[in-house]
Amino acid sequence: MLLTLIAASIFASAQDAGPGSTPETVIFIEDIAYGQESERQRLDILHPDDVRQPRPAIVHIHSGGWYTGGKGGEKTFAMLQAFADAGYVAVSIGYRLSGEAVFPAAVEDCKLAIRWLRANADAHGIDPERIGAIGASAGGHLAAML
Repeated sequence: MLLTLIAASIFASAQDAGPGSTPETVIFIEDIAYGQESERQRLDILHPDDVRQPRPAIVHIHSGGWYTGGKGGEKTFAMLQAFADAGYVAVSIGYRLSGEAVFPAAVEDCKLAIRWLRANADAHGIDPERIGAIGASAGGHLAAML
């Protein structure tokens, strides 16, 4: 509940921005493969350039009714930037859509992405014990399924 309130307040303050406006104090990496079954098994991560101090991570899961949508876009980047500005490692994940793979593939992809983040936590300054997930609509469902 607290994470939901924090995420809502941060999202409300986020302004439209793009990857070109990334401050020098953070690193934005796009399209990191966390799985091998699909091109949709990719994630974007925005983390501090100093990864020596592990930070909590917020994982955003996109909406789209499980059949459309994607992990990127200006509004998503603005939200990731707001999370990073608030001291979190910000992540947006893609997952296989229903036209490519049937349920529970999207849930399995989200779980796989979290396992990848835990396995690679040191490289991105993530505290593997403090990873939360948010999303709206289908993304909220997938976050709850985690």
